[in-house]
Amino acid sequence: MAAADLNPALALLILLLVGFLLQAEADIGVNWGILSTHRLSPPIVVDLMKENRIGKVKLFDTDPSILRALMGSNIEVMVGNPNEMLELLSSSPVTADVWVSQNVSRYVVEGGVKMRWHNIYYNAFDGNFDTLVAALNRIDYGQMPIVIGEVGWPTDGAFSANLSAARAFKQGLINHLLSNKGTSLRPGVPPTYVFLFSLLDEEQKSTLPGNFE
Repeated sequence: MAAADLNPALALLILLLVGFLLQAEADIGVNWGILSTHRLSPPIVVDLMKENRIGKVKLFDTDPSILRALMGSNIEVMVGNPNEMLELLSSSPVTADVWVSQNVSRYVVEGGVKMRWHNIYYNAFDGNFDTLVAALNRIDYGQMPIVIGEVGWPTDGAFSANLSAARAFKQGLINHLLSNKGTSLRPGVPPTYVFLFSLLDEEQKSTLPGNFE
């Protein structure tokens, strides 16, 4: 696809995000959602990630076309299962095994997708991060690794939602992560993984949870 075929706003968002990631380490990835009316084909998105050294991506579902495009890319993938299935999958190991077999295992082959399956996402920073750590400490899970599944800043649609604010927030976040300072309750221990939201512009994503969802 020629550059001229890209939606201008989408191209700007991709370039903005890429600018952040070029300065990041391998433990910082991106979210790849599909709630958009101008979706790029999965192979093109994978090529963009490879060209810009994005080594980790989190998917919100197991879209076969996306997983096929990621096979052989050497990009590490974290897959989320549907929210409506969380209770069932967490309470039934057999059901969970069947879901993984049907939706994940077929892509985890030699030369295939480097896959991680995760069904709990955390999306806050220092203050909220330490709130979570404190809660884990109270139930004797204080050493549990924490994954930041979504973190970002909007570029439109709300007060202070603009490119400048988004750039300042994301660049500051990346600098903080790369400093390895951690937080007050976990000094020197940054999150295991952090996924920036989002790789692509998803203007069809619901705002019911709030303007900053």
